[in-house]
Amino acid sequence: MVTLSPKNGYSLRVLMICRVSSPGEGKQREESNDDQEVRLRDYLEQQWDGPTMIEVIAGVGSGEDVQREELYKAELAVETGEYDLILCEDLSRISRRYHAQRFCELAEDFDTRLIAVNGDVDTGQPNWRMLAGFSAIRHEMYNADSSQRIQRSQQNIFDNGGMCQHLIYGYIKEPGSKTDDGVRKDPAAEPIYREWFRMLQQGASFAEVADWLNEMGVPTGPLCRNKKWDGAMVARITRNPILKGVRERNRKMSKRINKTGKYRSVNAPAEMLRTRECPHLAFVDAELFDEVNALLNERTAIYSTAKKNSIAPRKGIPKKRTVWPAQHIRCGVCGRTMICQGNSEKRSIMCSGAANYLCWNSVTLNLEKTGRKLAEAVCEELVRMPDYDSTLEAMVAEEADHVLSGRNQRQQEIKVEIGTIDRKLENLSEAVAQSGGSATLLQNLRQHEVQKAALERELKQLRKLPEPKLVLPSIAELRERATTALNDLRAESPEFARLMTQLLPSIAVFPYSLLDSNKIVLRASVSLDLGAVVPGAEDYQSIKHRYSKQLLVDLFPLPQPERYRQEIWELSNCGLGLTEREIAGRLGITQPVVQRAKRLQRRMMAEDLADAYYPVLEPPMARNKLRRHHHKRYHFEPLPGFPLDWPSS
Repeated sequence: MVTLSPKNGYSLRVLMICRVSSPGEGKQREESNDDQEVRLRDYLEQQWDGPTMIEVIAGVGSGEDVQREELYKAELAVETGEYDLILCEDLSRISRRYHAQRFCELAEDFDTRLIAVNGDVDTGQPNWRMLAGFSAIRHEMYNADSSQRIQRSQQNIFDNGGMCQHLIYGYIKEPGSKTDDGVRKDPAAEPIYREWFRMLQQGASFAEVADWLNEMGVPTGPLCRNKKWDGAMVARITRNPILKGVRERNRKMSKRINKTGKYRSVNAPAEMLRTRECPHLAFVDAELFDEVNALLNERTAIYSTAKKNSIAPRKGIPKKRTVWPAQHIRCGVCGRTMICQGNSEKRSIMCSGAANYLCWNSVTLNLEKTGRKLAEAVCEELVRMPDYDSTLEAMVAEEADHVLSGRNQRQQEIKVEIGTIDRKLENLSEAVAQSGGSATLLQNLRQHEVQKAALERELKQLRKLPEPKLVLPSIAELRERATTALNDLRAESPEFARLMTQLLPSIAVFPYSLLDSNKIVLRASVSLDLGAVVPGAEDYQSIKHRYSKQLLVDLFPLPQPERYRQEIWELSNCGLGLTEREIAGRLGITQPVVQRAKRLQRRMMAEDLADAYYPVLEPPMARNKLRRHHHKRYHFEPLPGFPLDWPSS
């Protein structure tokens, strides 16, 4: 019998960890967690006959995945130091590889004993490290053997005509069939595939083929989630060799990322590729299939990322990592994010809705210039940032006192509740001793112990919180600190993106046009939070209210007539009798610019306008560059709550 000793002297606190890999038909049952819990409870009853408090952490997922939520909860529970014992069937239920031994060491650091019932691992024994290492190696060997056995079985099934569970458009599988002998072609798909490859051979794009398929009402594959064709789907099927009567396997393989324990799909070595001939499933002649795919590869080669020394420069880099402000700016017309377009040398962003023909605002922005203009707008506002006054300092001090008083009041309430629970625990302990171990009394005892532990944890967290006293640095110091950060950080760095996201939590762009021009430009309506540069001011509403404002930022260079309009009008009406040529000479511009600026000013005065730019509220009909709404694929579909009200200057 194992000797167990509670830390509090009378009640044993136990953490039970259960896990199954993958529930579902033909796999492990999720009810297996309940079976594991029963097994662990039976073991505990054999080893301990005193009062116990049991907490169970059960989950579903791979033991190799070190980012599981259940593993994170278990580690947090151990780090509280409140548990006396951790029970599991074997270490692989907690984690695999060296992570299992690391968890055992974590338990040892917090004086918590860990016992793997079936694995003969007990951190209370001197040789537990050797046994834990052997256990991890054994499970790794079992995994490798199982993986190789499954691969051998699947390869043998493939060589004998099986492994044909995924069907694309044009194929019909007889019910219950598991080999290609039970798969036949749909006669209705023969002319579709002939026209499909003819269009590609004549230079059509994947998107054009997709549009044609949708117009013809051709259904997607039987296992396809999308009910409409798109370019990516057409490209994927075009390159599938089953269309020429060849079935492939092992073109891809899964590779474990040791840092996280997750798997990702990578290209398999060429020697792993296996093929088999299925001539009765060929829709396209093999020669035509190879010819069309070779043409497509040549056509798309100019868009591929250039390799250096046979290594792709973007290999291993997440595709979703973008440079600020891409995917942070929203289109004010449809509400969707602005995404990157174009190549790496001249990066631009545009509305993702316009890219998918769901929005008419297809104006593009230069990524680098847009980020610079927004950063400049922030710097200008920092220069104009108002100084602190006695009223603001008094409001901050009042908020700090309110937060502190709330914390103190809560601590007093917790202490009173703990005292009440202590008295109840004392009475229950005496009642349990007198009754000889009543199940009802023991259950009440455990519930009160759990409540007390939760209150003690909350009290400990409140005591660790820093004093809510905000020391406001000088405005000059804040300006210097923020300006230095904006100037020193690289525009592509994550630090710059985080800082700008805090300063500009919301950015929406709207189309505008000059009164005498057909060109459409974008203005940004920006929510600016200068309080983000005040250290420790996240929870102070007075700071947020004082230093938050809305800005309207021009994301385009002003044309000369608008840039010099005010100066030209003042010089024309200053009483000196200057001619348009003389005004142009003084300002270093041409005479036509002066004439256009004066016409613009007169029109503004006639229409009583303060801004030379007017909002474009509808898709323009007469402009040459914004024509996406004329496409047959276009269908305006804004997100809920859009379009927004156009901001006023």
